[in-house]
Amino acid sequence: MSFLGGCSFIGLLGYLVVSNKEPPLALGQLWNALPSSLPQKDLPDIDVKIIEAFINPFDGGALCFIHFSLHNRTNIVCDVPRIGYSLSLAIEGQPATYETAKTIEVFGNYYLCVFESEPAFDLFKELSRDVILLPPRGTLRRGKPVFGWLGFEIRGLPAWPEHREPIGVLEERIYDSEGNITGTEEIVDFDTYYLSKTVQSMTLTVTDPFGKDHLAIKDAPFHDEGRGIYKRTEALTYHFDPEASKYPQ
Repeated sequence: MSFLGGCSFIGLLGYLVVSNKEPPLALGQLWNALPSSLPQKDLPDIDVKIIEAFINPFDGGALCFIHFSLHNRTNIVCDVPRIGYSLSLAIEGQPATYETAKTIEVFGNYYLCVFESEPAFDLFKELSRDVILLPPRGTLRRGKPVFGWLGFEIRGLPAWPEHREPIGVLEERIYDSEGNITGTEEIVDFDTYYLSKTVQSMTLTVTDPFGKDHLAIKDAPFHDEGRGIYKRTEALTYHFDPEASKYPQ
């Protein structure tokens, strides 16, 4: 015999049948008669804050990295969700937001790099340290916030603004009609990359183990200057375009 809330399952079934004076309930009907979730006052109230965020755009999409905190403002203890995260982006000129629940593994694959500015040349160089991106883990208790990183992949985005940056000069030979070299011509080589400056705001949604959603909204700019997220296998480059964007993307 199982017990539910201090009374036996059979006793509860008898109470539902006798007190309501209705035909006996089938087992499936009985479960539907029980509360499907706790009352709102008995659910955790989690304060979600986006500390900083990074958007690495690619053709038709972006990888988004979110550093955030979770703070349980109630005495109802719950675990940090392992799943149940989604991200939406509001993009300039677009009537609807773009949402994704597809997360990517950040730990061991990506890292936060902090740059040191050299104002005389408008260049940035890598500092000797980088920051490992740790996912949120643990238990949410009042007064003990949990911090962590999440990565999202979002596709189906409108075209990004592009920026061309000169990266060097190539020397190309010039030939006459008989195949003889008559001279050389210098051609500037450019690196073209995308800018995420059209993203106006983002919303992070966290669904707790009880099925309740908690939101955090952050407007651009999403991070301080001189910080970026890079993959472990990528060569470190920093694109600086003071006219296109104040912040590294």
